[in-house]
Amino acid sequence: MFDEERQERIESKEAVAEKAASCIRECMALMRESGMPWDSIIAGAHAEVISAMTLAFGGRMAAHCCTSAAERVCTLPSEADHALACARPAGSA
Repeated sequence: MFDEERQERIESKEAVAEKAASCIRECMALMRESGMPWDSIIAGAHAEVISAMTLAFGGRMAAHCCTSAAERVCTLPSEADHALACARPAGSA
């Protein structure tokens, strides 16, 4: 019984987190559509999230979360790198 209740709480928190992520994505998309520079939108969103994490969990835990996330994404390609790697060669050699 305890495990089922725990699993339900985890799933509920994950659903709320996904809803929050969806709202943030929509807000960022609206800003981009309004003509704001994408890099400025990302920088502002990043600063706001890090500030909120620090206030909620403290600097040490926020830094741990950021470091952990950085380790998971540091080798991922950018959208442009991915497009270039997947592009078909043009012309002939």
